[in-house]
Amino acid sequence: MPSLPLPPSGAAVAAEPEPEDRLHDESERLVAWEFLMCLDLGFSIEQSTALVAVRNFTWHEAERLLKRGCPHATVVDELT
Repeated sequence: MPSLPLPPSGAAVAAEPEPEDRLHDESERLVAWEFLMCLDLGFSIEQSTALVAVRNFTWHEAERLLKRGCPHATVVDELT
């Protein structure tokens, strides 16, 4: 098995992110994904932003309300 080349002497080596940083990155990715899901459900950028700002928000709840016939504005009012 060929060995990987070593970085030049004095070159900075990227450190592994701390577990806390990884958790933060995962949380940011989840919020971004939920934001995109809200846009896919037809919410405006402003509505999507308001929804994902809610603690414990899940786009599934918004989708459920839409399927029951609630208008987008009503869903935002109910969940924010």
